Parts: sequence; C-alpha cells; structure tokens
Amino acid sequence: MNCRILNTKYALIQGIYYIILCVLMSYGALYLGKVGLRTGFIGIVIASANIIATLAQPMIARYIDQHHTPLASILLGMAMLCGVLSVVMFVIGQLPYLVAIIFALLSAMAITMMPFINALTFVFEEKGVVLNFGLSRGIGSVAYALMSLILGYIVSRISPIYLPFVITISSLGLLPILRGFRNDHVGYHQDTVKTSFFSFLQHYKLFFLMLVGYILIYIDHQLINTYMIYIVRNIGGNSVSMGIATFIAAFLELPGMVLFQKYKDIFNISYVMIFAGIMYSIKHLLTLFAPNMTIFFIAQMLQIFAFALFIPASVFYIDSFFDKKDATTGQALFTMSATIAGVIASVAGGLLIEVTSVHITLFIFAVLSVVGSAILVSSIKCMK
Repeated sequence: MNCRILNTKYALIQGIYYIILCVLMSYGALYLGKVGLRTGFIGIVIASANIIATLAQPMIARYIDQHHTPLASILLGMAMLCGVLSVVMFVIGQLPYLVAIIFALLSAMAITMMPFINALTFVFEEKGVVLNFGLSRGIGSVAYALMSLILGYIVSRISPIYLPFVITISSLGLLPILRGFRNDHVGYHQDTVKTSFFSFLQHYKLFFLMLVGYILIYIDHQLINTYMIYIVRNIGGNSVSMGIATFIAAFLELPGMVLFQKYKDIFNISYVMIFAGIMYSIKHLLTLFAPNMTIFFIAQMLQIFAFALFIPASVFYIDSFFDKKDATTGQALFTMSATIAGVIASVAGGLLIEVTSVHITLFIFAVLSVVGSAILVSSIKCMK
C-alpha cells in the first residue's frame, strides 16, 4: 500500500480515536452528572476505568503475541465494542448506576486502545514503512480540540444525554479505516523486561523520586481536565467556556510537540523536563487564582510549555538515561505513574469538591503540584 495513503489512514485513526476520548474524558463528568450521579461517585467511576484499562492492556498484549493476531483486527473489535456500549449507555440512560458501569467499561476500552494504536507505527516500521507518528498524534490533539469546542456549544443548546451518539458515530467511522489497515500481520512485540519493577526502583532511586514528583504534578493536571466543568462554573463559565478552554489546551499541543521534535537535539533534555515541570505548576497556580474565564484561558495556553513539552521530552529522557532493557521498565513505570495520578485525582478530587468546594480542592492540589515540581527538579538535577 502507498506510504502516503497509510499515513493518511493512520492520521484518521488517531483523529477519530481522540474524538472518542474527548467525549469520555472532557465531558464524562458532565454526562454522568446529568444522568444523576454525585460528584464523588463520578470520581470513583472514572478511577475504575483507569484501573480496568491498566489491568487489561498487558493481558491483551500477551494474547496478541501468543496468537499472532494482527493489531488492526484487535482494534477493529475494540472499536465495535465501543460502539455497542455507547448505544447501550444511551438506552439505559434512566438507570444511573447501570450507566456508571457501562461508562466505566466503555472508558476502559477506549483508554486500552491507546498503546495499541501507537504500536501500529512500530509494526509497520518493522516492514520498512515509516508512519509519521508525531504529525498523526498532533492531528489527534487538533481533533480533540475541535470536538471539544463543538461539543461545548452543542451541550449548551441540547443535552449532554446525547453524547453517547458521538461515540457511536466515531466508532463506526473507525471500522472501515481499520478494516483496510490490515498490513500489520505482526504481533504486538514488547521488549522483554529483564529487570523487575522493584529491583529497578532500588537501583534507580533518583528516578523513583522523579516519578513521585511527576505524580504529584500530574494529579492536579488530571483534576483540572476531569472536573473542568465545575471549575469553569465556579468562575462564571458554562459548557461553552469549557469547550473553548479544552480547545485552547489541546490545540496548542500540536505546535508544542512539533517544536520539541525540531529542536530536541539543540536543547538539553534535562533542562526541557525541568522547564516543563515548573510550567505545569505555574499553569496550576494560575488556574487556582483565576478570577474569571479570561485568566483561565491564559492558564490553558501554558499547555504548550507544560504537557506538550514534558510528554515527548520524558520519552527521550528515559531512552537516553537508561540502557534498552531498563528504558523499557522506565517507560512502563512512567505510564503507570500517570494512571496512579489519574485515579487519585478522580477519587480524591471528586470527594473533595463534594464535601468542601472547588477552590479549596484546587488549592490542595496546587500545593501538591508545587511540591511535585520541587521534587522533580531536584531529582533530575541529581540524575544528570
């Protein structure tokens, strides 16, 4: 198949996938609140999805390797299941606790798809076909941004109850692309990890400290993303405002990642990590003290210097700091850290908002973020 056609199809897969993720991640709390669930319980539902996905990913990866199943076939089945679950979720919309179960399963399925969609690039690379992952992932961010903007206006005029239809349509859109993306008759080969997590952490104590700092920072990042509707309402905004705020952050990820890719050989990766870690906390503090939507929008613009730089920089940093087998473990631990942060933010954030207030919750998490930045900076400086 023509390389340009493959790249176009892969970009479409990323774009449509991030539309599904936008509905679930950015508008999930709004949807679950509309069907009648309390804020604290919503946090438990979202946390459950992250935990299920974390357990499911290695199991599916092992199945693919053992049975030599093409990745596109697995993704095709998962996309179909997402479509079915979204229809079921809409049909049982009057039964909030059943909706919660289906939402958790649907979100877990969507989150589980992410590493396998990313792995398609490596499968084709083994065959000598280079897929432009950076550009395709950037298109995913743009699709996420645009969909967030559109959904903000739609939800303000209609009802969040119809959001599952967006997932259904998007899942159907993935099917023909994945069906024609079947050149990947290669399993999902993960490098064998020869170093256990615990022995790895004992050997690389400073890296473990860096992960602790990252978790503390990322908890606030996840809190803001998950409960943004409550944050914007607290400063006079609505679903339209949330859509614009999410659009700003997601859209700016593309130029940030492109700039990093272009200049990564010029700047010291350690300093990029330190800079991005500090910018995370500045973004979180600006969010805490934002008196209105204008300042909150400015805070969202800092995404270009925080998430957009930190995520690609961390991949290169880990790959350059450790040898191959230890880098594999390091990447796995880094991913697990993000999941841990997501679970804590979902559960603790939801409960704190419910029993205290949005501002107090943001204050507590902003303090954690600043402490996390200090730990991150100190550990990276000592690791150099």
